[in-house]
Amino acid sequence: MTKITIAETSEGFYLIVRLKWADQKDWYLCTRRDRTQPRLFKDLNRLNEHLKEAYPTESLELLRNQGLPEPGSDKRISQLGKGE
Repeated sequence: MTKITIAETSEGFYLIVRLKWADQKDWYLCTRRDRTQPRLFKDLNRLNEHLKEAYPTESLELLRNQGLPEPGSDKRISQLGKGE
C-alpha cells in the first residue's frame, strides 16, 4: 500500500487505500458478503490501532463528513494482504 485514508461518515468509518499495483487509483475495503458497500468500522480508535499493527505507514489521512461510495462502484477490494 502506498496510501491509507480513513473516511468518516454518519454511519461509521471506512478505509480507502492506494495499492502499489493500482497506480493512482484508490480502492475501498469491502466485505465478502457485500462487495458493493465499503466495510464500516464503528470505532476509530480500534481501527487506528489495527492499522498501526498490520499496516504501519508514515502518514494516514482522515476525511470527515464523507458520503458512502455509490453501490456497484468498481473501486473496491474484498481483502487486503500485507505487502500489497
